[in-house]
Amino acid sequence: MRRLFAYIGFAVVFYIAALVVTFPASRGYALIKEELVGVKLYGLEGSVWSGRAASAEIAGQSFRELQWSMQPLGLLLAKIEFEIAFDGGGRSGHGTVGLGADGSIHLQGVKARLPAAEMGELFGLWPIKIDGMFDLQLAQLKFNGQSLSKAVGRVQWQAATVVAPMALEFGDLIVELVEIETGIKGVISDGGGALQIDGVVTLQEDGSYQANAAMAARDGVRSQLGQGLRTLGKTAADGRVQVDYSGKL
Repeated sequence: MRRLFAYIGFAVVFYIAALVVTFPASRGYALIKEELVGVKLYGLEGSVWSGRAASAEIAGQSFRELQWSMQPLGLLLAKIEFEIAFDGGGRSGHGTVGLGADGSIHLQGVKARLPAAEMGELFGLWPIKIDGMFDLQLAQLKFNGQSLSKAVGRVQWQAATVVAPMALEFGDLIVELVEIETGIKGVISDGGGALQIDGVVTLQEDGSYQANAAMAARDGVRSQLGQGLRTLGKTAADGRVQVDYSGKL
């Protein structure tokens, strides 16, 4: 009798897996698109298990050639996980995306390159406009539907530039992200470019943030960057400018 139940259970699992493997991606998306807040997919091909979208809009950002492949081991642990990759429109990347029962989104092993200007708009940095390219190498990241609640990895802002309200070129900036009890902590440093910086930024689960940094221009206080930095905060005795920001994303 036990063997019979085992066979029946295996048959049920096999049937469900077969449905997922063959179920068209377009039909699957039609069934759940109302639940996918901020996500729009176009030009769908393939199945729910493995397919592609010619283009996608996620959190107001456009992506091209989005491909996915469901990870079967995740199903055994009651998780929905996909290996994804995208390329085009000045963006590229790949990694693992997991969908939680609470609506949270988990990312693992992410490597991506994203335009800084568009990311600045996404995180509501107005009236500050930025440029350059973000290079992301994230071991883990979790978005709880409201804000980032976990992030571990490294973000490099290459050719970091502020376009407005004042044009300033910084060189490369680096943020090392670690998890802390109250949220996320980022340690800021520079790559030896025009800007010398040491700082810390913290992000709480409710989206509130606090950033503190000491900055100086390597070309001296009389350079364009040095003059610009003086407008951002108070100049300390060692000539470095202290900048403190806080707010909510």
